[in-house]
Amino acid sequence: MPPRIDEPKVTPLHAGAGQLPTVGRAALFATLRHSLAPVLEPLLQAIDSMARAAGELSELGGGKVNGCDVFVAFSVAGGTGAGIFLDYLHLINHAFQMRRFDGVKIYPLVVMPSSFSAATGGGREAELNAARALVDLFRLVDTQNAPSEGAEIGDLDHEVGLGIRYPGMMPIRLRTGILPTAFLFSPTAGIRADDLRRSIVSLVMSLIGTELGDGRAQGRKQASDDDFTTFAASFINRGVQRSAVSPTGIGRQGVSTSLVASMTAPMDQLADLVAGRLLRLAVTDLVARPRAALRDGAVPMIRELFADSHLEELWERRQLPVPEPDPLPRGGKNIEQALGERVADMQRLLSDLRSEAERAATAMADRFAPRPAIDKLLQSVDPFLAERVVRGVPDSDEPIARLGFLGMLDNRARSPQRPPGVKEQPPKIPRIKGQLGGLAPARWGDDDVQAAIQEQDAWYQWRCRTVWHEAWREQQQHWQPHADAAGADIVRLVNAFRTHSDQERKTSEQKGRELYEDRTGISYLLPPQRTLNHFYEDVVTRLIRREGLRENDDEAALLLKLVDGDTWRQVHTLSRRDPEGSVARVKGQLEARITRLFAESGAHLEERPLLPSMGMLLAAAAGDADATEQVSKEALDLFGRKLAGLLPVGFTPEGTGLLRVLVTHPRVQAVEEVQEYLGKTLRLPTDAKNSVEYRAWRATPSPWSSSAAR
Repeated sequence: MPPRIDEPKVTPLHAGAGQLPTVGRAALFATLRHSLAPVLEPLLQAIDSMARAAGELSELGGGKVNGCDVFVAFSVAGGTGAGIFLDYLHLINHAFQMRRFDGVKIYPLVVMPSSFSAATGGGREAELNAARALVDLFRLVDTQNAPSEGAEIGDLDHEVGLGIRYPGMMPIRLRTGILPTAFLFSPTAGIRADDLRRSIVSLVMSLIGTELGDGRAQGRKQASDDDFTTFAASFINRGVQRSAVSPTGIGRQGVSTSLVASMTAPMDQLADLVAGRLLRLAVTDLVARPRAALRDGAVPMIRELFADSHLEELWERRQLPVPEPDPLPRGGKNIEQALGERVADMQRLLSDLRSEAERAATAMADRFAPRPAIDKLLQSVDPFLAERVVRGVPDSDEPIARLGFLGMLDNRARSPQRPPGVKEQPPKIPRIKGQLGGLAPARWGDDDVQAAIQEQDAWYQWRCRTVWHEAWREQQQHWQPHADAAGADIVRLVNAFRTHSDQERKTSEQKGRELYEDRTGISYLLPPQRTLNHFYEDVVTRLIRREGLRENDDEAALLLKLVDGDTWRQVHTLSRRDPEGSVARVKGQLEARITRLFAESGAHLEERPLLPSMGMLLAAAAGDADATEQVSKEALDLFGRKLAGLLPVGFTPEGTGLLRVLVTHPRVQAVEEVQEYLGKTLRLPTDAKNSVEYRAWRATPSPWSSSAAR
């Protein structure tokens, strides 16, 4: 540790160690001052998951778990990577030892300081950090490949200088052979920082994606596959004298420089572009289109929301029945008396109804649950229609549809509109006269009597509704927050889709440009259609046909076909805490269906897969007749051009050691034909002709890559 005087001061530490390895390692020791748990617990959890993954691995074609390759990526340009990489290499090995997990190999993946510009962490400071860090790394690798032995038998691997001691712990050491090499990555001409990172990932995928016995080596004797636990160990160790002293006399030859070029069919990126555009167009249409069926269908849906929210009584606004006179009176005076008694009964019933409505309103406010009701509605309609049902359609000529569910809740808390001709007080009893100038006595069914009854009924109905509205208004402080939250939920969900639609065009243009950019060491096998627009149209047309829709159906109909009610309900719930995640859930479902469509042959015999797999293209290029029938000439020509231009001039890792090349490709039947085709098409370095190894991927669809290491 540096002395307290003039010691480096870096803050905040979560932003990095300020390119000071001492600060980075001091921060690690501060984290581990009580125990190693902050580092070991996540490692042990990962190891436990791998130990329990035999079932999942068998589904992917794997066999018995007899080893584990651990790739540790870091940069030696900054303070954090250069300061703590040795600790993490030892702690990773210690975690495997705690679980008694055998067959472990650790491979550092080191990004050199030349990969960074002066503005992004490169420069003189980075070179000084790398110099010290690489000395430590090289010594560790040399010790792993050529350990020294003490005077006593059995004291191998117990040199005091090779262990790291932590507070309250015995020294932690690496067993011999655990870390056979490290891969150093430096940029070549024209390669970008993200391309270099992809190169590192491609190396890992090349080593873990192939298995022993999958390929053939050219120009050299191949050791027995039983000599190595995994293919990564096989490729790294065969024919390499890592324990030999360097020709310079300084150290040994244990570290490798490496570069990887890969060609992939970017199905995920293309599915993302197609799904994003499909979702944008569908949402735009669903939001803007007039809902012709909404006028007739909105009222039943709003009534259903009332019932599912436990407000059916509020919707009905039941009135207590008024008893009819029995027997029916005859004569003017008797009928007038009966009409007066009828009004008195109504006033009494209104008093009873007020008590009943207050109790019912209290119970309804307590049980009011609009969110589950809207969830249930989403089982049968999309959220864009549900939002109109919930919030109303302002330009609708149907009063209930214009208000919507929330508007009707507010309406029930306001005084109902008084019907024309109805006054505040009960209607007066009219003078009832008999027929034929009083010669025939008046009857209950006479027109003037029925008109008086209807006038009383209209007043009574209005007064009953007023009672219900007043009772509901008294509970407004209880139910209003739930109603507002439910309305905000559906609006939040719809707005999330609208925001995606507003941003998708710009985002997709950027993603499209990135796919078609010229890259060094990274090649994308893009659709043979002239533009992404043509490709999108072909995808949507075939998808509409596959889903059994009409030819004139659009993206909106396709979205409603592909996304079911259960998904709408799930994203509605998710949108409360993560609106963007709800859009991503729907988009991900579209991407999954589109990705499956890419590899499917069309319903008609003349239709080929929209995106032929890399294995099918490779087999067709090597002369397989069946594969040729499934691939268009345009796609095959594009594949050949991309493959020939994959390795630019000078794409060779630094160093003077023996160059070894690993070519990984999808598994195909015609192995010799494919290897011959690749040998002729690829522009491999001239000094690698006698050390090229071809390996087939087990999984499909898969990328193609060429890894070179010294």
